[in-house]
Amino acid sequence: ANKEVEQTIRRACFYLRDNLDKNVNIEELSANLNVSYSYFRRMFKKYTGMSPNQYHLGLRIQKSKELIQFSNKNMKTIATELGFDSIHYFSRIYKNKEGVSPSTLRVRNGE
Repeated sequence: ANKEVEQTIRRACFYLRDNLDKNVNIEELSANLNVSYSYFRRMFKKYTGMSPNQYHLGLRIQKSKELIQFSNKNMKTIATELGFDSIHYFSRIYKNKEGVSPSTLRVRNGE
C-alpha cells in the first residue's frame, strides 16, 4: 500500500506543478486520484511536510521569483499568469513567504 500512496502523492505533485496558473481545488484533485480528501491531505503532509495548498503556493511563489528575476514581465502579468486574483493579493502572499515585496526583488536584480 505504501508504494501506492507514494505514487498517488507523486502524481498529485506533478499535477500541482503542471497547474501553477490556477487555484487547484484539492477536494477535486483527491477525487480524481480516487482517495478521500482527508486521507489525501494527511498522506500528502506526511510525504511532503506541508499541506497540498501550501505546497502548490510554494511552487507558484518559486515560479514568480524566476519570472521576476529573469523576465521583464510586469508584476500584474506575473500575478495573473500564476493564478493570483489580484496584484495586491500576490504581493501580500509573496512578501509573507519571502520577507520582501516582489518589486524589492526586482530592484535588487538591477531593474
